[in-house]
Amino acid sequence: MREIDIGARLPEAPKSKKLTGKDTKEHNPTSRK
Repeated sequence: MREIDIGARLPEAPKSKKLTGKDTKEHNPTSRK
């Protein structure tokens, strides 16, 4: 499951870290906003 999580985060890695560094687990709803 780790490979899938990392692979899905690659495209939104820079945005997720900038917008939500601690919300990496729920970066889906936060990243879209």
